Amino acid sequence: MYLAPLNYDRYFKKVFSDTRIAKRFLEDFFDITIDELEILPAKHKITDNSTAVEFDFRCKINGNYVII
Repeated sequence: MYLAPLNYDRYFKKVFSDTRIAKRFLEDFFDITIDELEILPAKHKITDNSTAVEFDFRCKINGNYVII
């Protein structure tokens, strides 16, 4: 049996595309409670000079929004 490592982006995105799984994983990993979790679009440009930056989730934690 072959188990795909999660450090490959396509496997990560497949596993964590389910917000219920992603929320539970992040809550357990960071030992926090997430009020809301939103999956973000694939790539963003912060400035004209930057290369593409990838964010995966936007979370609301204790009334504050955090991008992961």
